Amino acid sequence: MSESKAQAGAIHQTLSYGFSSALSTASTASTGERKPKLELATSLREARYPYFFEGRLEEANIFARCLLSLSKVVETRFYVPPNLLQRILAERDPVITSGAGALRFEGFSACASAYCRVDLLPPAYEGEIIEKGTTNVDFNPQMKAALAATLQSESLEIGVGKDEFVLQKGSEKTVEKKVKLPLRWLKSFVEVQAYQKQMQKRMTVSKVEALNFLRNLPSNAHNQTVFFIVPAGRGLRLSQTAQSKPSAETPIQIGGLKRLLLLKDLVPLIKQSQACALTVYSSPDGLASEWQLDMKEGLRFSLTMTCQPFRGFSGEGRVLENLTEIEEEKLALLRSALQWRQFLSEESLQQSCNMNSEALQNALAALGSRGLVGFDLSSNSYFHRELPFDLSLVESMHPRLKAAHKLVATDGVIALTSSDNSNSTLQMEVRGSDVTHLVTAKEDNWRCTCQWFSKYQGTRGLCKHILAAKLKQALANTVDEEEA
Repeated sequence: MSESKAQAGAIHQTLSYGFSSALSTASTASTGERKPKLELATSLREARYPYFFEGRLEEANIFARCLLSLSKVVETRFYVPPNLLQRILAERDPVITSGAGALRFEGFSACASAYCRVDLLPPAYEGEIIEKGTTNVDFNPQMKAALAATLQSESLEIGVGKDEFVLQKGSEKTVEKKVKLPLRWLKSFVEVQAYQKQMQKRMTVSKVEALNFLRNLPSNAHNQTVFFIVPAGRGLRLSQTAQSKPSAETPIQIGGLKRLLLLKDLVPLIKQSQACALTVYSSPDGLASEWQLDMKEGLRFSLTMTCQPFRGFSGEGRVLENLTEIEEEKLALLRSALQWRQFLSEESLQQSCNMNSEALQNALAALGSRGLVGFDLSSNSYFHRELPFDLSLVESMHPRLKAAHKLVATDGVIALTSSDNSNSTLQMEVRGSDVTHLVTAKEDNWRCTCQWFSKYQGTRGLCKHILAAKLKQALANTVDEEEA
């Protein structure tokens, strides 16, 4: 059972759990030996079965510490805006997606500047995924305390959902839990995907080099101080200046080092190849990065961050341009092709949906804005999920796009010139708050005279004036096609 209600920039949702998540002991079916069992209560609403995953993990402490780090990200606000007292926020439960042999645990920090995911694939567990779906997972203090006490030598039985014992007559119990799902947290799902899609592998370092780098990070650096990540021999180091060599790649920018320090306790637990323990990806402009730890075969921990903690993924706006060109028929076609698959390449989606690259990107952005697809950098593929809340509540959560639609609807956009070929310049006047702005476009290079564009130059998405101009142009093109 799940009930959603939108209020004051957040979705207030009541999640019903059949029991409280816990780490207990249970007898194994084969030997009767009692072993630790992790029971993760979920808010799955329409499950055909009482649970959707049961399995067993060896070296359970590695998985336990990954989940604890994920919960730490979700509970933390790495940036508090000036003149705003830090509030005690309702705990947000991470999201888990089950399908095609994979379990993915996801969550954002309260400030939305950090995204964390734990991927659990078949080599890391013995078990069966029975139900496909996405749901919230109950991360309560008692369960986290028990996970922290998990020993390296222990194996762990895992049950996700309501297990048989809980469903016995007379033992049914519902734990109601109210959580706040901020709209910025929801918008972040599509924005982080947009960044990930552009990211390229920058460096891979060994376990020893990763430890040296993380242990030497300054713990008292000011939250807004920006550093650059640069290669240092076989490892990494922080620099306060960017590389000046013309041939050098754009350096990775990172502030708010407390986010990066979350990796320090996990690196010593890595069992995977010692030479490829940490892989770092970044966007071409260096403004976002992803740090992947291959903990063991089939178990990966990923931390994706913006360049500074005050830049939440929710405000980046890199997908807004795609959202101006949504075709509902193609959207429905793409959604029908997802089928809870966990490794979807662009090539296969283009082929199965008969779409060109531009149309597919627009459709993926639209589905991403509704929480229906995520992106896996390690496999360079998309995965299907369906977030457990009412998607109709978040359709108008992008302020710039909403303002752009309003400008078009109220005749706030006037075309000064038309663009009939790629060599001509399109000019439009767009009404602003106090003045009228000039929007120009040549060879798909859009510019605006407003302060937002002047400050960010497109690095945080298009301003509302350019979005309005693009909407106006798309509307004019549609009319021309209908009249032709």
